[in-house]
Amino acid sequence: MADWYRPIDVVRWLRDHLQSYGKQLEPGQLLSLGNLGINRPFFDGTTRGETYTSNRYHVEYYGLRADGEPATVTVNLIR
Repeated sequence: MADWYRPIDVVRWLRDHLQSYGKQLEPGQLLSLGNLGINRPFFDGTTRGETYTSNRYHVEYYGLRADGEPATVTVNLIR
């Protein structure tokens, strides 16, 4: 995995992509470096199954909150 997955490259790409939309990463923000598309593909032409057609995706992260409840994030897709 170390041969092809370089997290710092992903962080730099996210930084640059956010800057292209006029957004800045702030100290203390958490980054999710996973691939949402692996669960359900977002674009036509994939062999992984039915394409996810909504422009909103809900993600739950466990282990981030002191009360044990999941932290829920809504991702708005730009297609």
